[in-house]
Amino acid sequence: TPTTEACAEGEASCFTTGIDPGFANDLFPMTLMGFCGEMRMGRALEILDYLNYEGDYEIEMGIGKPPEFQALLETPDILVMSWGATVPLIAHAAGIELDAITSTWEKWVTPQAIRTKKGTINPGEVAAIHFTINGVYRGDIRIQLEHVNRVGSDPAPDWPRGTRDDVYRVEIDGTPSITQETALRFT
Repeated sequence: TPTTEACAEGEASCFTTGIDPGFANDLFPMTLMGFCGEMRMGRALEILDYLNYEGDYEIEMGIGKPPEFQALLETPDILVMSWGATVPLIAHAAGIELDAITSTWEKWVTPQAIRTKKGTINPGEVAAIHFTINGVYRGDIRIQLEHVNRVGSDPAPDWPRGTRDDVYRVEIDGTPSITQETALRFT
């Protein structure tokens, strides 16, 4: 890769990390898998409220756009390229080789105006997105990375929620089954 070549030429190394991939959706699940004798299904969820977020989400996620707008991440190849490395990493830790990686994408449209730190999301515009990246093994989804991103607490009431506004949750169906949730506080 260009990064590897640049590091070799400059006699340097490159370390990058973050939330995902970095620790919340890969290190946490892999650490908890170490407690299991068997893992039938592993899920890592990011559940965030973007009400006070001032970064970009319109073009990338389609939040604040009409539902017919195709967000950049809505394209499966781009979505998997952006977050998909987490799924085979967990599969490798579980000792399985995936047959396929699939994805899903859902939008939730608000019936009422929502005031955000960035402005207003109008009725009929997307106020929440929900996507999954799925690791398929022997015909079943065995590993799932799931994101639920909403603007405010009211949108998409039927989608997964955390015990607080901004959480990363790991759910392992195994022996034993484990659920772990980490709440973040952005200040």
